Amino acid sequence: MEQLPPDAPGPWVQTAPSPPAAPAASAPSGRFGLSGLLRVLALLVALLVLPYVVKKIQYAKEFGKQRARMDVALDGLEELNLERLSLASRAVAHAVGPSVVRILTHRPVELQANDKEDRRLPFHSDRLEAEGQGSGVIVDDDGFVVTNEHVVNKAASIDVILSDGRLLPARLIGGDSYTDIAVLKVPGGDLIAAGWGSSDELETGDMVWAVGSPYRLEGSVSFGIVSAKGREGNHFQDLLQTDAAVNPGNSGGPLVNIQGQIVGINTAIWGGKYQGISFAVPSGTARDVYERLRSDGKVARGWLGVVLKDTYSERDNQPDDPAMRGVLVDDVQPKSPAESAGIRKNDVIVQWDGKDTREVAALIRMVGDTEIGSVVDVKVVRDQKPLVLQVTVGERKI
Repeated sequence: MEQLPPDAPGPWVQTAPSPPAAPAASAPSGRFGLSGLLRVLALLVALLVLPYVVKKIQYAKEFGKQRARMDVALDGLEELNLERLSLASRAVAHAVGPSVVRILTHRPVELQANDKEDRRLPFHSDRLEAEGQGSGVIVDDDGFVVTNEHVVNKAASIDVILSDGRLLPARLIGGDSYTDIAVLKVPGGDLIAAGWGSSDELETGDMVWAVGSPYRLEGSVSFGIVSAKGREGNHFQDLLQTDAAVNPGNSGGPLVNIQGQIVGINTAIWGGKYQGISFAVPSGTARDVYERLRSDGKVARGWLGVVLKDTYSERDNQPDDPAMRGVLVDDVQPKSPAESAGIRKNDVIVQWDGKDTREVAALIRMVGDTEIGSVVDVKVVRDQKPLVLQVTVGERKI
């Protein structure tokens, strides 16, 4: 085959190699280039902005949750129609309000010799009058008012301010310090009485309203629930506990139920000021005492004449049989119904008039509620043996 010479023309012409490319322009001198500087700036901006963005996102999420909760709550409130509860509360206040009164008392204060010199009294009087105040509730259109005994105790004069502003003189019919209930009488005519409700039907959690004149603020209404029942005030007090606000001046005012009926008479608070714990005499007790005071002017209570104990040990002569355990007689008063019946120290009273006795307070109430002069069977345990004695009930002296 014929070979072409190296310099022959054609596609096979060999060309001289290309000269080396000129070197690229070098980057600016320094630690960072422009791109590095931009990256640093971007990082700084991100560090500053990112927390703000994250918070905005979190706030947006929380706002969304809260808004959703609000929408659900509003829909639920529309379905529940709590306006009816508000209207019911308003109705209770209107129903009992006209029956609630403010009570003003005046008590004489005897001055000591130094006081007489320091006070320039008119007409050379040696007496001052201390004013007190509380609340009460009209329970009969004839003018009978129920309040606390401690509100009117030792008062020289008593006035009652009605819800319509009338000021009426009041006469004390009677008071019972054991239950802290008193009955007043004001002139009848154009009076509105509240109705009695059943405290026995109340349950813990039931709604109640307290009405009265705390700190002389007439017609004040507070709302709460029955916190507990059966709180012992003294041996003759079995109190309702409520969280309805009761303050000085509320004493003697009514505690009412959802029907606007009296289920208690407010009587005390826990501590020196309202702390969410208030007490009321149940209507079952208050109504019974009211009727007895209205008819007799006093509450006569049965009396046995013993000193009782609630705690026991083997040396207290407590029976081995739990069914025969009761209240220990720690002492017997001379010439008392108990002594006359043959009850002795260290006897254990297990039954009163056929009812089992396990606590001192319960036994005292049983005796107190027994008719004066009646004869009652009392079952005691003496030296581990049962014995039935008959007691003629006496009258407790205040």
